[in-house]
Formats: sequence, C-alpha cells, structure tokens
Amino acid sequence: MKDFTIKHYLKLGADPNKLILGIPTYGRSYTLYNPDAFEIGAPTDGPGDMGEATRENGYLAYYEVRS
Repeated sequence: MKDFTIKHYLKLGADPNKLILGIPTYGRSYTLYNPDAFEIGAPTDGPGDMGEATRENGYLAYYEVRS
C-alpha cells in the first residue's frame, strides 16, 4: 500500500517524469481524551502542545519528535 498514490496517478495517465514523492519532515500531535487509550483511532480533544521550533499547536519539527 505504500505506493498506492503513485500507482493511482500513473494509472490516470500522469507523466512519471513529473511526479515527486515527498517525505514530510514534521510530526503531528494530538491531545487524547484518555491518555491510556493511545491506539490508532483513539478519540482526541484537539491538537497537542506546540513545539519550541514550530510554535504551533499540534505540529513538531522533525528533531522534536520523540517516542
């Protein structure tokens, strides 16, 4: 499934020489309703805390993301 989007564009006739696959260098964060429920799809209460570099709630610079 990793290449679904690229294959989809090619199937629709996109010129392969004009496609660029980008890799985001930031992270998204969310505030969970229940901090103990952190599985994919867990309910959230909005964006997470802002990062020092981005200064925007819910966004972290790549070097601020930690597990």
